[in-house]
Amino acid sequence: MGAIDQKTIERFKEKAALVSIEISEVKNLTEAMDQAAEICAAARPARLVTASQRQPQPAENILAAPALNDADFKALSEAGGQRKLRVINNGLRANLSGVEAAFTIADMGIADTATIVLNSLSEETRLATMVCETHIVALPKSKIFMDSYQVEDHLRELLNENAMYAAFISGPSRTADIERVLTIGVHGPVAMRVLLMDEEA
Repeated sequence: MGAIDQKTIERFKEKAALVSIEISEVKNLTEAMDQAAEICAAARPARLVTASQRQPQPAENILAAPALNDADFKALSEAGGQRKLRVINNGLRANLSGVEAAFTIADMGIADTATIVLNSLSEETRLATMVCETHIVALPKSKIFMDSYQVEDHLRELLNENAMYAAFISGPSRTADIERVLTIGVHGPVAMRVLLMDEEA
């Protein structure tokens, strides 16, 4: 989409720190998927409560990746299999309480607000990014723009190509009550990891 602008990358990193986004750099999508599997495997296993026992039961870690093409999903499944993960790309409604991590590829990034733009037309993608504990995003460095004004034309292109349900995500879920007590993860992920890729996906 464009050349890599180091100043814009550094701005994105600077702003990401302010909204609790962890940043890593990877070479390509293969490395990003391997790191996503590693992050999910290192997390404490999700706990499920059964209606009959009403006791937390250990469950395998689930990595959801609903928006990948078949070849990339197969590669991620292999990386997850090596770490004893269950990798899924559909059926999120049946796993609302067991998704440890979701892996997505951002369409764009906005440096000024450390925002990723994600086409969430698929319900599976929307569910995955809301019910997971950790949202892991692969973002090509060449698709990061300094501000929202620079993103406008590219959004129009995407909208002209096909229908788009764009989500603008800036860090993990957070909310504050009337007494200004900040709580992380109430309405979505507790953590967000952005993997900056040298190459486009």
